[in-house]
Amino acid sequence: MTKIGIENLSFYVPRNYLDLAVLAKRQNIDQAKFYRGIGQEKFAVPCHDEDIVTLAAEAARPIVENCGIDEIDTVLFATETGIDQSKSAGIYVHRLLGLPANCRNVELKQACYSATAALQLACGYVARKPDKKVLVIASDVSRYDLDSPAEATQGCGAVAMLVSANPAIIEIDAFSGCYTEDIMDFWRPNHRKTPLVDG
Repeated sequence: MTKIGIENLSFYVPRNYLDLAVLAKRQNIDQAKFYRGIGQEKFAVPCHDEDIVTLAAEAARPIVENCGIDEIDTVLFATETGIDQSKSAGIYVHRLLGLPANCRNVELKQACYSATAALQLACGYVARKPDKKVLVIASDVSRYDLDSPAEATQGCGAVAMLVSANPAIIEIDAFSGCYTEDIMDFWRPNHRKTPLVDG
């Protein structure tokens, strides 16, 4: 049986950030709530010219430069902060990276699970076509309401993974579990720029 997994991996985080000590002071709480409580000291803030597309392109560029584009025939773009209700954000990344026209492109959305789903779908695809590679990209600009409990957990960044047969970094086990239930704990209706959180 052919081993399938991650051949190459890269990430990008903007250079701007907010130290959570500043947020703790503004909210008049102990910074340890963030530093120790959630294990986070800062969150990334996008520059005025950065969005999920530019973050994704920056994350994926080193992979394309190191591995080439000839065997990449699918891009799976995972995000919960899409920029269009119809067109995949990955189409823009496709153009920025100079990927071939016969490379399919799909956007996946399911809150935090979309990147895991993209990785699993990529492995399944490569199992069918072991001579091809899939570029999996997860990119988000997460924002929460000011003074909300989730405000400290916002931020932005992107990760790109090249999935292939006989991977150089790690083999991904085909075994996985699944549980799905409709719970309104986290959702973002079309009219809102920030999600609603209940829990």
